[in-house]
Amino acid sequence: MNQCRERTFLHHSFHNSEVRLVLFRVALSVLVACVASMALAQDDPFNPKLRKKNAGDEPVRAKVHKLTRDEFASLPDVRTFREQPSDQFLIDWKFLRTGHPYMGTGTLKPHTGAHLNFTLPDRLLDPKQPGSYPQIYAVANGIVTRVDEAFRLRPVYFEQLGTTRANLRYGVDITFARNGDQPVSFHYSIEPMVDPGDENFYRPFLKVQVGQPVRKGDVIATMYLPPDPRDAGNSHIHFNLNCGRNFQSPSIFSQSVERQFAATWDSSRLREDWPIPACMGYKLGSTEDPFVAAAPD
Repeated sequence: MNQCRERTFLHHSFHNSEVRLVLFRVALSVLVACVASMALAQDDPFNPKLRKKNAGDEPVRAKVHKLTRDEFASLPDVRTFREQPSDQFLIDWKFLRTGHPYMGTGTLKPHTGAHLNFTLPDRLLDPKQPGSYPQIYAVANGIVTRVDEAFRLRPVYFEQLGTTRANLRYGVDITFARNGDQPVSFHYSIEPMVDPGDENFYRPFLKVQVGQPVRKGDVIATMYLPPDPRDAGNSHIHFNLNCGRNFQSPSIFSQSVERQFAATWDSSRLREDWPIPACMGYKLGSTEDPFVAAAPD
């Protein structure tokens, strides 16, 4: 009788130990997954919560394409653009009013991107006809790796308007080169400097999809210009290169493109030592130069 009770006790003890072991393994796997997820979220520069916490910016509707090994292998080394620069600007020159180069860490007011501003249209454009707005071009052959259909940026105060403007933008990233084991993308942040009140509003202005190969000169989007001339005057494209975690100067253009761009700059807007030489990036730090070896990710 005692032997029977002992066997029963041992059986239940063994069974309970198995259950506890299974539960422990499940709990451990859940914990590991949570920690990995948290680390990934903190590591992801496009993570909405992180952007909102750190910068007040938040992707609302974005699509991303991860390069395959073959796609990455097909990309040229970014240094080829030093010898064979692009002669394709982002927009037609007739639409360019002014702008500025990428303002590096050595400048008085660093800014991680170049800007171009548009001439005001001579007539009221119809958003139901997005093709009537200025076209935006691929500046190099590549693959569309990100499309932002709506991306909410921080409201911006305009001194000349005496008010704050919301900024719901859209944009495209074209991965066109590699630097070591890092892909290099050309980032177009298309910023009408308004909030149209509809997260789907800009979708007709986007002409490409993620994963799509593009050729230099292809139309990738059109530039929505708001009907209010004051807002249209502030509308711009912010453009730069992304390599790993580094924002870099879009210094992949020919001298003729740089000179034509520089001819429109306004010294009062730049507030730097004048004149700034024709370039796409001014007083760059080492990680901001696309032709320097890629830093570890």
